[in-house]
Amino acid sequence: MPLFDISCPQAERIESKLVPILPTKKQKKDIFPAVAKRVIGREIIEWSGYCGTYGQGGPGFLGFRLRKTFRYREEWLILRIWGATNWILVNDMWLAANPDQYNVQIPLYSNHYKKEWDHFSEMVIGKRIETFNVQEKTMLITVGSAVLSLGDDPAKRPRYFTGGLRELEKTDDLKEAWILSPYAWVEV
Repeated sequence: MPLFDISCPQAERIESKLVPILPTKKQKKDIFPAVAKRVIGREIIEWSGYCGTYGQGGPGFLGFRLRKTFRYREEWLILRIWGATNWILVNDMWLAANPDQYNVQIPLYSNHYKKEWDHFSEMVIGKRIETFNVQEKTMLITVGSAVLSLGDDPAKRPRYFTGGLRELEKTDDLKEAWILSPYAWVEV
């Protein structure tokens, strides 16, 4: 799967939206696909829209730090889509978007200059993951009263800077996009 950058016009023509990770030797034994039985019931203690690194910046993976349990260590549940917060709906509202699109819908989270707010953290921090239903092209995750989704209709998501729809490609599989890692900064 190729890497891509959503800030360039070519991003809409790339054959995959999922970003492969390039773990170090140490990370290889610690990073694996997320499975529902390991995340359901876990408490979210932190979230970030800036997980992942390519050495000089980040791909903007969405990550949730999960509290340690008697069975599992503290770890990050990470969605490997470049600029992932711009793909996710929370209770049918955008999680994040480029400020150029705030006239269409105000997102739950923004950290842009003079446009900073966070209505998402209160929805997920300290809450438990109740459902983790991830299919090839859709997902529905319930955290407390928040329903995080990536559905079939790309018109419901914020558009790319160029105006194009954010669509998964035929080869993309969201079941492969979610990983568990002890590190927020997985390498791509």
